Amino acid sequence: MNEARKIAFQKEILEYKDLVLKNLHLCVAGITKVGVRNIINLLEDELKDQFDFIYNDDGRDQSLFELLDSLQPANKTVLILSSNFSERDLEFKKNFQKVLLKKWPFKLSSVIGIDIKTYKNLESEFAITIKPITTLKILKPRTLSQLEYLIREKDQSLKKYAKEIFLLTDGIPGLMKRWINVFSELGEATSSNLNNNYATKLVLNKLEQEFNLLTSEERKLFGLVNEQGKINSILLENYIQDDSLNIIDELKQYFIDKKGMIISHDEIDDLISKDKEFSLWNRYKVIERVKKSLNGKYKIKSVHGRGYVLKND
Repeated sequence: MNEARKIAFQKEILEYKDLVLKNLHLCVAGITKVGVRNIINLLEDELKDQFDFIYNDDGRDQSLFELLDSLQPANKTVLILSSNFSERDLEFKKNFQKVLLKKWPFKLSSVIGIDIKTYKNLESEFAITIKPITTLKILKPRTLSQLEYLIREKDQSLKKYAKEIFLLTDGIPGLMKRWINVFSELGEATSSNLNNNYATKLVLNKLEQEFNLLTSEERKLFGLVNEQGKINSILLENYIQDDSLNIIDELKQYFIDKKGMIISHDEIDDLISKDKEFSLWNRYKVIERVKKSLNGKYKIKSVHGRGYVLKND
């Protein structure tokens, strides 16, 4: 790797450094597609003073499970760097829950994993039900020039659609892939037929979950919103707006149907989250939007430690 490229890679890594250190629940996947080993080594060098232990899977004889099991009984912050979580440390992944809960009474203060090579869902590898483990897949959107380059590499016939793809997806890899697949199947990929495509909805649903877990600054860092906080992808923006409006209407009607009764936090979370990951911040935001939608006829009041109740204003 020449010096100029190394500096460029270091700059990109540093963009993520503060985010990683401030949010140890966050699993950053697919930072870049070039120089997997170089990127892992650079990350290890940049972050070595910030963690109690860093596991780099390159050429190790000892498994991750054995290494973590050998740590002294004290709270540890561990960073896992890997170029392929799916093929390494199977024993660790199978036994992690048992070890964390039973074998290590001290537990780990934090563990994060960074999978450099693949954009994949690591939830199947690390149990998200065991805190402090949570995995979140984020891949930075492509720029228009990067998108045009990828199209040239994959299918020259799509070149004339580059700006259209970028406008709808803003270069988000999962949405770009769905655009190409829908186009191949139907001969066109409009906002309407993409929204009606089941596989696209799955991608949008997952993106919405991830979006709701990020702070405003994190959304900017990942390129999901502009400086004013507006979502860059038309597809994602429309999906979140439609989904949000449905939830507001559903929850408002639920409060009206149970007027005068205390609606527990669990009931509200079930309505809001459904198959999505729970977010306390999301609950507060939705409740505030429901309050604003009542137009002065009713008032929602908080019942300390129990939930909320709807009363006449």
